[in-house]
Amino acid sequence: MGDSLLYLSFGAQLLAFTAILAVRRPVPRALLLTAVTMLVMFLLDVTAISLGKGGTQTLWLIHVALPVITALILWSLSYLQLHIVPRDTMRIAAGLYVMVWLVMTGLVEDLSQFSRFTAPLQALVVLVAAAYTLVTRLKRSSTPAAAPWFWISIGWLLYFGSGAVLDPISDMLLTANSMEYLRAVFYVKAIINLLAYALLTLGVLCGRSSLRFGGSISPPPAPLRSSS
Repeated sequence: MGDSLLYLSFGAQLLAFTAILAVRRPVPRALLLTAVTMLVMFLLDVTAISLGKGGTQTLWLIHVALPVITALILWSLSYLQLHIVPRDTMRIAAGLYVMVWLVMTGLVEDLSQFSRFTAPLQALVVLVAAAYTLVTRLKRSSTPAAAPWFWISIGWLLYFGSGAVLDPISDMLLTANSMEYLRAVFYVKAIINLLAYALLTLGVLCGRSSLRFGGSISPPPAPLRSSS
């Protein structure tokens, strides 16, 4: 039952990409990048499972995927901003994170263990970006439940918020070789991830409606304004 839950969680990462087929054309970039991010996460898990069955240690894959996933998420959230300053800030943050990842991975990270520096930094950066998106858009929307940005922001907040708590626990259990408890943590994370993936997919599906300002993801038709 537990392993089935893990596989279900892995497979649920394909939901958003599948949902893209239901979104009107052209597909908004924020929705497309969100779906692509989840597809990358799915391919990462499939690769890790395949290599793991052969006895290969796969934690290094998580390290390698961190800059890719972080950049995709920040870039997708940048398209959900109302103003040019936060939009550009998130894109700059994506580039800065990649540079920090290169330095930290080369100097201090242990690729055979869970990330102790770059993964927590990823969680912090994405949590701040998602929370900012949610709060600023809520102030300007009377129907947030009909908007992709609402569900996408909450989905990433849930995913990375739970990871910020459970990943350090997983690292401690792995170091202590407490595999039974580690598996239990994985099951809890799988359940939370299922909910997060459902929220992200719901956000993509909201793109089927008209993408007008106030109801979904698009800024006003006028040029982006400074947030100052």
